[in-house]
Amino acid sequence: MLIITFLHVCVKSVETTRIADRAPIIADRTLRIADRAPIIADRTLRIADRVPRIADRVPRIADRVLRIADRTLIIADRALTIADRVPRIADRTLIIADRALTIADRVPRIADKVPRIADRALKCH
Repeated sequence: MLIITFLHVCVKSVETTRIADRAPIIADRTLRIADRAPIIADRTLRIADRVPRIADRVPRIADRVLRIADRTLIIADRALTIADRVPRIADRTLIIADRALTIADRVPRIADKVPRIADRALKCH
């Protein structure tokens, strides 16, 4: 029974490590998407200037862009939590925090969340 329990713990440990390895990659991809979000919102505003009949949809699109950026920081934060527990992937967390700062520069509404994430990245490192 003890051997079975030990093997179960080993398998869970390997699974956790695999998930932890993927976390920075997932966060990085999400940040790339969110990086483009302000650009998309800007283009939408420019089109709305030229085509008045779609102007009423613009605020809704801009709001969705901000929600994407918001979720991005949450995902980056989760990735840092995992990296905190698995030191060998901590190097990549600094890249994630840096991208989060870039997004926050473009989207001032979420900028207040960024210093906490960047701080955690430095602690992981």
